[in-house]
Amino acid sequence: MDNLVISLATNPATAMTKDGKVLGISRGTNTRLDFPAAGYVVKAVKDINDQALFGLVNQWLDSLSTQEKDKIYDMYCRGKNIIIDTSRYEAANDRLISLFNGVSDILNIDRIATWVERLPGDPAAYKHTLAAYPEDEASVDDYVEGEQEEIVHRPGTPVKTLLLHEVRDLIAVAIISKLMAPLLCEYTNKFRMVFQKMLEMQLFNIISHLNIFKHPIIERLYRYVRAFIMDPESREQLGVVIHSYMSEEEYADYVVALIICHRLMNAPLQPGHDKKTFVPNVISTAVRDACSNPAALFGEKRQRAKSDDQKGAADDDAKRSTFERISVGFTLSGGQQVMSNWGLQRFIARELSDCNTHKRLTRYDPRLIEYFLKQDRSDITNQNPQKILCSIVVDEFFPRTMFDLQTKADMDLLYVVSAIWLYQNGFEELAALQTARGGIDETYLCGTTIRQWSEADLETLTHLYPYRPAPAAGRPVMANLGMTLIDSLLKMFVTLRWSDGEGKGETVEPPNRFRSQMVEILKLRGT
Repeated sequence: MDNLVISLATNPATAMTKDGKVLGISRGTNTRLDFPAAGYVVKAVKDINDQALFGLVNQWLDSLSTQEKDKIYDMYCRGKNIIIDTSRYEAANDRLISLFNGVSDILNIDRIATWVERLPGDPAAYKHTLAAYPEDEASVDDYVEGEQEEIVHRPGTPVKTLLLHEVRDLIAVAIISKLMAPLLCEYTNKFRMVFQKMLEMQLFNIISHLNIFKHPIIERLYRYVRAFIMDPESREQLGVVIHSYMSEEEYADYVVALIICHRLMNAPLQPGHDKKTFVPNVISTAVRDACSNPAALFGEKRQRAKSDDQKGAADDDAKRSTFERISVGFTLSGGQQVMSNWGLQRFIARELSDCNTHKRLTRYDPRLIEYFLKQDRSDITNQNPQKILCSIVVDEFFPRTMFDLQTKADMDLLYVVSAIWLYQNGFEELAALQTARGGIDETYLCGTTIRQWSEADLETLTHLYPYRPAPAAGRPVMANLGMTLIDSLLKMFVTLRWSDGEGKGETVEPPNRFRSQMVEILKLRGT
């Protein structure tokens, strides 16, 4: 038989999940390939029949040639072996990306969307439902009255209205998501404990490198997501996520990953009677959930910054800045800590060599590397403001939450990487502070007159940090987080005496334009 079928099946031998369900791939007389379904399909659709989940997918698989069916079946065979045999997730990522891209001529959005367009009306139930979507974008005036800049992100605007051809493309994305589901579920089952709450972001690291991710519909999905994220009503709710987990742009990545690797993977593709196609409804619901109650996605309650009179007894906690006290509440296992150490060492090795990669923080400069590396830091205590400055610079590559798990030697090298970036971007004085020797000196007074806040800098910070942490009961709303961070950092720098990292004893002080330079750094690093 020349069939290729994906189904939600029962494991005949032993239950791979507590529900006894697996994702099965059948190809003619070949042995069925079983993939664990726990945590994804089973959890979300345990009461939904197989036809609703995979009926449309199997229709499309049936339209393929024999050679193409063999190629897809081989993808599942090879992918399963890759995940089972690969102990490091980075290597598994690279091999899965190559595997999926190797069948991009079949897992092709345009090709599948064209096929969807040619489906009969009933029983496929798509022709009459697709007709509910407009073919062309209407004038802005048809959505809401007012100036255009005032209505960009209001409900009913063009950016929040899906068109007919966009819906077809999104149905194609849903089909591809379900076809990737067996391998992504296998991957999830193996590495779940490593990534915990950030699992979708790890899956994003895979799908974002696939050829399908270059399709215009993905950028359209991003615009749709960002429209809801930027909505004034959403911004207040998002504060807990923006402060505790990720940046605004990263959150858009997270929601897109959630849609493709979770919601569409689980969604029935068969719409109900007289209802719109289910795919747009799934996407709309996912985006609204992500904006209305984002903390629930991480299983967390709102994180609140402590006021000065609520500080704990521990001295370290008492000295933490507001920026640092807004934290994420999770711990790592011993194995995860080892992986974190390895990740930092890998990042440092890449930055301090002429490694040819598209994703670097610094520009390779052997002169600067030699200058900073020759500074002996073995007897230097790394001070808290240096840690915060470094975290701002490197956060995109290595998060602040991992700093305390690293060795002193590795952190010294991380400071070197940060200093090189600061120097290369015109912040020479801050680069010197990054690797300077700092200590308490009761007789020391900073000799530099630090400029006050300018209106331009305050306006920039308002744009960069529109969110405010939820205040404690009876407490006033906190100041802009960026402003609070910079002022706290400045206070820490000026209360210590700093000397050059070379050991010459020359005094190093914060620059006159400290506040403005820090604003510029926050703009450049997107922190």
